[in-house]
Order: sequence, then C-alpha cells, then structure tokens
Amino acid sequence: MKLSREEIKVRARRMASIMEPSAEELETLKKIKLLQELSNQLMEMGYFCMTNGREIISIIDRFSVDTSKLSIPNNDYEKFRVSVLAGDYDMVYAGELVQTEEMKNSIDDAVKSGKAHIMY
Repeated sequence: MKLSREEIKVRARRMASIMEPSAEELETLKKIKLLQELSNQLMEMGYFCMTNGREIISIIDRFSVDTSKLSIPNNDYEKFRVSVLAGDYDMVYAGELVQTEEMKNSIDDAVKSGKAHIMY
C-alpha cells in the first residue's frame, strides 16, 4: 500500500499530537526535576536522600539544613514544605502503576483506529 504525500502528513501530525505532553505532564516533569535537583544539592552537602519530597523535607527539618543554599521555589521554604506535606509533590512510581481494564481497552481502541502504534 503506497501512501500519498498528504496521508503521510496527516499521520505525522496525528502521531505528533499524541506525543505532545499535556500541561499536567509538563507540571509533573517540573516537579520531578525540582525534587531531583534538591536531592542532588542535599547529597552534595552530605545528606543522603532519595528524590522524594517528604524525605527531602524530613532531612531539612531533622538536620536544620540552611535552605538558602537550596533551590527552593521562590525561596519560600515554609510554603514549599506545606505544599509537599499536602501531597502536591507526591509521585507515582512505575512499580505502583496498575493498568485497569478500561485503560487496556482504551489503548486497544487507539491502536485499532490508527491513533497509536505499538512498536516492538
């Protein structure tokens, strides 16, 4: 089956729109980057911690870390702390992800309609 030039463009646009991150995904990526940066800064200061907001807060509080040396958003540790403890920086890790029947059906439908492709 030979595709016309126009059909190739349509398929390319469709694939590009599927791959574009949503605003929510971009916000999640920013949060992950911030937590990774804070974790690295704490490790450079000698405090071992994972990229986990609650653990970062725990270490800062437990060891009275000088927050002026960290990349805290807007240099407002108290606001950041409240936000983390409220769950705004909680992340779902790959081991915790479970695919529901609805999700499986949605993926199957997208593949059947040509909106998504599975590559092995």
